[in-house]
Amino acid sequence: GGEESIRDLQTKITTLKKQLTNSAKQLTEARQKGGEQFAEALENMARPLSMPNINFKVEWESTEDFTENGTERAIYTFSANKNMPLTPLSKSASGGEISRMMLCVKAMIASNRTMPVMLFDEIDSGISGETAGKVGKIMAEMANDRQIIVITHLPQVAAKGVNHYNISKQDLADRTVATVKQLNQEERVAEVARMMSDGELTPAALSLATQLLTQNN
Repeated sequence: GGEESIRDLQTKITTLKKQLTNSAKQLTEARQKGGEQFAEALENMARPLSMPNINFKVEWESTEDFTENGTERAIYTFSANKNMPLTPLSKSASGGEISRMMLCVKAMIASNRTMPVMLFDEIDSGISGETAGKVGKIMAEMANDRQIIVITHLPQVAAKGVNHYNISKQDLADRTVATVKQLNQEERVAEVARMMSDGELTPAALSLATQLLTQNN
């Protein structure tokens, strides 16, 4: 009965492939619709972060066979300036632009999923000035509903936190020791001042640090 078994199996394969093709088609339609919504939401969130001319689009590339994600792979394309063509995000975005977009993505994920704790490890790298303050504001807003832990070197971001910890390393004879210390208000002013003045505690830096912390708290 080998030949009959083979025919039966081939019939089942044909039926299953039709079902798989239909499922992949439905998945493709859902992903394309979701991609458009995702791109629009990302642009709206990124524009206030000093990216007024951002153009972001999810494009699709067909795969040779079925995958767990259907029959295509997503390619994120991006342009930060007017009249510039869309190119793959990984090849065209700067470090600061990627940092800001990653923050936006994480903020969108957090708003749609229960995430009690989120850790941002220098996600604000490559940005400064007014943009740093806006990034810190997004993190502070996210902290209304969950615990946000941020590792940063930017005073504008550090000043947004409710609690401020200083992490330092010390080399001993046989090992390196990391120390974590929660700062009181006076120590926090000094630390933010150091972050603003390249380590030197000047009266101007202390005054600016006090003002920054007072504004945020």
